[in-house]
Amino acid sequence: MGYTETKIQILEKLAPSRSSSMTRPLHQAVTVWLEWVNTTGFSACVETSGPSDDLRVVNVHWLAFRGQPFGSAAGIIEIPFWTTGSSHILSRVPEVFVTPIHRNPRDRKTATSIWTENVSSVGFKIFLRELTNFSGGHKHVRVQWIAFVATPRGWEMPEKSKLEFGNENHPERDTQYSFCQDRNFQAPFYQTPVLLLSPSHKWIMENALYINPENNAITSWVERLDVTSFTACVKDLQLYDERHDPLTVYYIAFGDIHPCHNVECPLYASCQAYGPFNASCVCNSDVPTYEDEVCSQDGVTFQNSPTLELESCVQGRQIIAQSPGSCEPLVFYRGRTHVYLGDTEAHCRQVVFENSAFLENKPVHIHVTVNYFNTSGLFTHEAAVAWTEEISHSSFQVCVLTAGRLDRIPPDGGLTFVDFIAYQSNPIGSVTGHELLDSWWDGTTCKEITLPEDKFSRPPYILVSTEHTFLGRKHDAATVWSENVESTKFTLCLREMQNFDGLHESIVVDWIAFSELPEELDVAWQTIIFQNYAPVESLSVTNYAFCKTLKFDVFFSATPYVIVSAYHNSDLGFMPEEHNSIATWVENINSTHCRICMKELHSPLGYDPVNIDLLAIGSGAE
Repeated sequence: MGYTETKIQILEKLAPSRSSSMTRPLHQAVTVWLEWVNTTGFSACVETSGPSDDLRVVNVHWLAFRGQPFGSAAGIIEIPFWTTGSSHILSRVPEVFVTPIHRNPRDRKTATSIWTENVSSVGFKIFLRELTNFSGGHKHVRVQWIAFVATPRGWEMPEKSKLEFGNENHPERDTQYSFCQDRNFQAPFYQTPVLLLSPSHKWIMENALYINPENNAITSWVERLDVTSFTACVKDLQLYDERHDPLTVYYIAFGDIHPCHNVECPLYASCQAYGPFNASCVCNSDVPTYEDEVCSQDGVTFQNSPTLELESCVQGRQIIAQSPGSCEPLVFYRGRTHVYLGDTEAHCRQVVFENSAFLENKPVHIHVTVNYFNTSGLFTHEAAVAWTEEISHSSFQVCVLTAGRLDRIPPDGGLTFVDFIAYQSNPIGSVTGHELLDSWWDGTTCKEITLPEDKFSRPPYILVSTEHTFLGRKHDAATVWSENVESTKFTLCLREMQNFDGLHESIVVDWIAFSELPEELDVAWQTIIFQNYAPVESLSVTNYAFCKTLKFDVFFSATPYVIVSAYHNSDLGFMPEEHNSIATWVENINSTHCRICMKELHSPLGYDPVNIDLLAIGSGAE
């Protein structure tokens, strides 16, 4: 006995199914028959019940065997000549799967629906009906059948059962007037199984409501199939709004049960299959890279809960999480530095952490924002981007590049400030990460970031900044923002400052997502909504930037440091993320207010709404 799957059919009853590459179900009946069968192979044909505008692939499942399977019965019935309508013949077996065999090659006019009637322990009838009425004489047709009382010895047939179609209601249009049922397998298969169907009908002659098989045609097929379930459909010859008799569809599934079925693994381990008969319990090493640290009862800091679970699995013992956050105190620096942007070159400055308490074995997170805190706010500067380089536990370098060609001379001689925060670990209430963008050539690149499932009950605040791995590359300057922020994920995007700037490699995006932050950090956060309805012509007074003055929600005794970051929802605007670019900066800052500005690319339909998350940081104890 052998079984497999091919593009055509087989020696035993078929289960045609639609191609998994198709975008929607077809729900179109298909008939299949064999032509020649010998010890080396067979030929099979497929005929649809009607025209279709969709290109499709029909997969045909088959079973080949010889002799009488132990505990079952099989045979071949010769069908006499008939011209139209239905033909039936009595045979003596309990429950059957049937397949027609044509002796004449490519005999499409003899394509038939085939089903069984009145299956019982003493016999059944096989019915065939031509697919197209009045299609001529039909002869040289045999029907091969197999009847199962029990699973034959040595056959890998884990499941043999039936579907009962009550058909009390009329078939609906969304299934092309077919009756369909979903069925879960009793156990998952390792690979998609070979699935054979056979429809059956019971005619009760004494009940006038039941349909005479002479006036019927029944076809079944598989609409969808995977390792855990399938969808089976049937059609009969009756008008869709008339009575439809109950039908039974027998099915058998061949294949190997997934070796992980019913396997119980130790704590935090999962079963992994290496083949149909080979599986073992392994620790899940595919842990996320974000930082949502936890401190264990052993005084060990773990990067996140999945990392703690992995270590528990490796050690074979339960490691208890004692508290969220690092076991070590949070180290948090804030500051302001400056550069002079008197030309179109990038300018950098080294920043040293005084009395650095950063650990050398943990990464340092840094966020930067360009501002002009000591100006009056009457002049709106050009958009500028800032990034970091050479981050270590003791220092880093910040670089700034302005957009444009300096056609407008700023009144401050190019004096540009950069506010920054630097920290290790993630502050309580936040998740942090470093995301590497390997390379892109031009335009915009984006990457989706996954957040812990139960961390945030609503979309969090997001701050993003960039770090250049390759030093001194002005052409890697890019705007950075977030897209489509949800409670469990967001997308970060970068766009080169100047088109066709060349290859951009190994740029790291430093991000933090939070719903709240510890009070001792002396910080406040807000979201500023920019609707950006104003027409382009009205923006000349602000150098074609959108600007808003914001009052801080809390009192600061001195001018705070300000970090801003934009996020955009591509589902609500006109500009898709891959065609956008958003730059943010802060003009003037004092202890009560700041003026935030942003620029984005313009679409023919106008500017999109943009939200800006702001973090104001007081000069609290570090």
